[in-house]
Amino acid sequence: MRSGKSGATSVKTTDFDCPLSQRGVRETHQMGVWLQQQGMVPDWVISSPALRAKSSAENCCKQMIRAANSHVLEQSTGVLFDSTLYEAGTKSFRALLQEIPKSAKRVLIVGHNPGLEAFLCWLTGARVSSSKGGKLLPAAAIAHLSIGGDWAKIGQGKGKLLSITRPQKLANKVISLSNRLLDREPDPSKGISGWLSQQSGVIPYRTRKGRLEVLIISSTKGDRWLFPKGGIEPQWSPQVSAEHEALEEGGVKGKVKKSPLGHYYHYKWGSVCTITLYPMSVTRTLKPSNWSERKRSRRWVSIKQARQQISSNGARNLLSQMKDRVGA
Repeated sequence: MRSGKSGATSVKTTDFDCPLSQRGVRETHQMGVWLQQQGMVPDWVISSPALRAKSSAENCCKQMIRAANSHVLEQSTGVLFDSTLYEAGTKSFRALLQEIPKSAKRVLIVGHNPGLEAFLCWLTGARVSSSKGGKLLPAAAIAHLSIGGDWAKIGQGKGKLLSITRPQKLANKVISLSNRLLDREPDPSKGISGWLSQQSGVIPYRTRKGRLEVLIISSTKGDRWLFPKGGIEPQWSPQVSAEHEALEEGGVKGKVKKSPLGHYYHYKWGSVCTITLYPMSVTRTLKPSNWSERKRSRRWVSIKQARQQISSNGARNLLSQMKDRVGA
């Protein structure tokens, strides 16, 4: 993986201390989720210690953890920093790989050009075609190779290039997906970082006088109605995260079903989010004084009323499954 795009700073810095730009942060996050979704999570991560490479590796690993919701993954993707990777040539890359233990099955190396491109061509034993923009590995791009044999015996031409994935290619896919599935059209100029954003939430419900009711809450601005939802914390499952959101945003406690009603896509803060909703049988409603977000309004309504008031098309569609799922 080439380090992400660097950015200008208000103070003069060396090349080594140059940070990522906002685009660089977004794209390195995006590539981390892509690795997890492709089943290519590394068990060994080595990076140049230069700030932009260090941040790229850490961003990538952080998003792999969030995407998989795995505490085990968090322990297995610690980043090792090797000073030889800054301004490294083919000789340095080769020496580094030869020292990797046999137990490592998949390795991610984060480095810089031009050395990284030269090493890629050396591994494949051939000249690799560049992108239309003329760059083989633009910022944050990932080259995926298969290498047979032990790391210690790695040599020229021993690698088979499987793919080169560039952030812009993924961004175009997200724009295409969002145009079909989002509640409203995205603004590509605001970025595609939300492709890596996953949230979970609940549709809180109860039965009163034989009638199924669901709880809707207002947005923080009070201009629309929705269901409690939020980001999935790495240390929690989607269900547990959703349960915490119900308590925080809706002031209700209950039992979350193991199986979700489904998911939908939403555009927020320049992001494309995947939101999964679970039914939650409410067992306790907190008093306003004990509710952390009591600035919101909350209201128990029928399924029909909820469909009329909920602002999200995706959430409204999932409501149609509630009666069958909760047996009311």
